[in-house]
Amino acid sequence: MGLNNVRQRVTIKLTPRIDLQALANKLEGNEVGKKKNFVPLPRFINTREMK
Repeated sequence: MGLNNVRQRVTIKLTPRIDLQALANKLEGNEVGKKKNFVPLPRFINTREMK
């Protein structure tokens, strides 16, 4: 996340969650119904963990 004090704007970079197994199944033609997978709850970013 970047902060620009001059323009009073914040830039947030998002990382998409891609289901690689579902993508591989689709490419192989093994289209299977969607499963309800566990999705972790959103949380704030801890800068100490990032370092």
